[in-house]
Parts: sequence; structure tokens; C-alpha cells
Amino acid sequence: MNFNVNFRDIVFQLTPFFLRQRKVLLYIYSLIKGLKDVNVMFLAYYDRTQRVLKHNAQTIYIEHYLNLEYDPVNEGIYIENISSNVIQYRYNIAEAQPPLYIYNLYNHATAYVIGEYISYGNTIYECIANTTGNYPSDPVYWTATAEQIFYYNDGETDSTYNFIIWIPDGIKIVCGYPNYTTFTAKANQFVFSDKKYIIQTY
Repeated sequence: MNFNVNFRDIVFQLTPFFLRQRKVLLYIYSLIKGLKDVNVMFLAYYDRTQRVLKHNAQTIYIEHYLNLEYDPVNEGIYIENISSNVIQYRYNIAEAQPPLYIYNLYNHATAYVIGEYISYGNTIYECIANTTGNYPSDPVYWTATAEQIFYYNDGETDSTYNFIIWIPDGIKIVCGYPNYTTFTAKANQFVFSDKKYIIQTY
């Protein structure tokens, strides 16, 4: 959810056009300065809280342990806290919101050229040198540009799970594969008894 409120734009839009004179707008802006300051303080608090929730010791330890066991080279296993998902809205072009793009998942067999974008893990990467078969974690060929945003339907967000363990598609740790039971047993060693999770590939 976007808590960053553009007070100046709101005031401008709600003020009748015949009152949109510089002095009137400046006077109204001065009246709402306190609200703007409170919003800035709230955003700072929200960012600090989200960082703490996202990078708690349990999450970091489980990610590190599972990557050492199953993906020590690329370290592509990561944990997403479902309860902290941010709801993303799609806007009409007239609303003048920053654009959101949909990127293809990284494919190890695909040839990429400079300037192409892909999603890998929880990040969007830009290709900076022509490559085939080099993972986005290689800084010679890829550079991270932004954090990835996921769109979920109502059924996915209304879940009884607390978090998702995301695993690269090349590591076959899903139901039906022999190492699924071993993987879940190792993960369960470090998961609190009241927490539930699901394993998904990307």
C-alpha cells in the first residue's frame, strides 16, 4: 500500500479552479504543513518497521542454511513473508502514476542482449553484456535495477501460510521429488511451531 501522500496535488485538485491563485494555494499549503510532517514521520517509521520484519534473524538464518545445503553457488533460495505483502494497484494512464512493467523470468538457456530485463529471485536485472547461461547473480553480465513486485489474486493473498520459501526452478524440491521430504525436514528445524509455510518455484 502506498502511504506517500502528495498533499500539494490533493489541495490543487480539490480547490475550485477560480480559487487556484498562488496566494490562496500557499495559504492552504501552510495550513496542512503539520499533516505533511506527520506523513513524513510515518513513512520513516513504516520503512524501519518493514526492514526489521523482512530481515529478522530467523528469516536470514533459514535462507542461509537452505542455500548452503541446496544452492551454494547461486544462493537463489529466499523467503517471502506473506503477511507483509504490499497490495499493488493498477492505474489508468490518466492518473499519471509511475509505470509498472511485467518481465519474463530468467531462463538459463535463453540468449540475452544488452538492455534486456528479466526477473530473478526477488529482483529485476538488466543485461549489461551479451550472455547465455550466466545467472543474474553474476555482476559481469547483470546489474540489479529494482525489487520485484508480485501480483496475487484473492485466493493467493487470503492464505493460512505465514511465508513462502521460493526455490529456483532448476532445484527440484517440490512434491513428488525424492528430496522434498528431506528439504522440509531441514527447514522445519528452524521454523517456529506456530508458523506455516509453502514451497514454490520460480
